[in-house]
Amino acid sequence: MTALALGLDTPGSAAITLSSGGTVLVPLLPGSSVPSGHHRLAASEPRSQLGMGVVLAAGMATDWLAGVLGAQPSELLLAAADARMGPGLIALADLGGTRTPVVESRPQGAFAGLGFQHGREHMMRAMVESVAISLTDALVALESAAGTRAGRLVLSGGGTRFAVWRQAVADASGRTVVRSADLEHPALGAALAAARAEGTAIAFDANARVDGVIEPESDAVARLAEVRARREALVDAALPRTEEDHDQRRRSA
Repeated sequence: MTALALGLDTPGSAAITLSSGGTVLVPLLPGSSVPSGHHRLAASEPRSQLGMGVVLAAGMATDWLAGVLGAQPSELLLAAADARMGPGLIALADLGGTRTPVVESRPQGAFAGLGFQHGREHMMRAMVESVAISLTDALVALESAAGTRAGRLVLSGGGTRFAVWRQAVADASGRTVVRSADLEHPALGAALAAARAEGTAIAFDANARVDGVIEPESDAVARLAEVRARREALVDAALPRTEEDHDQRRRSA
């Protein structure tokens, strides 16, 4: 229902939802594959499907960090938008483990590169950017498997109230993103589906329901590309590896 309200009826668009967790939805062409570890869902249109990637902790991660640092989440998220980030500080937001592309219950939260020059706002921005990188990695994986690339990337959810979340997704993806002007997308989609089922015509254009367009910033795009390249080593440091893990990694290599 959320996908219907966001205009994901047919391939060509994709959506990222930012709430307690984070979700990526990509419409699939008939016969398209889904990368290993991601999900395939039925879409609202008959014989249509969606690919989905999930980050377990998005808003939950920033709420946790604010609590640990003795601040209100909204206060730190507002301050994080103006934090000047250098290349050193990176974070992992997987405090409760991961769901896609690997189901892993062991926590993987981490910070690396902290220095005297960093304050609470830098830590918050690093956490937000970590979530944005994970979500956009899932987006690219789903698109690559499906053989599509979204010409329209729309953001929804409570996290989009904050500029730092919106900009982080634009920078991590290197794409122009739009923020949906609607709020309760599941309810809106259900209403649209009900109207279709009983044959009631409703003038509704999701592409026109936009509350802001966010462009990626070139310096931040380059910086997050470096962060992305360093993340695997940080995961290795944060997650104790069993012999089974090492065997699986050797087989996949």
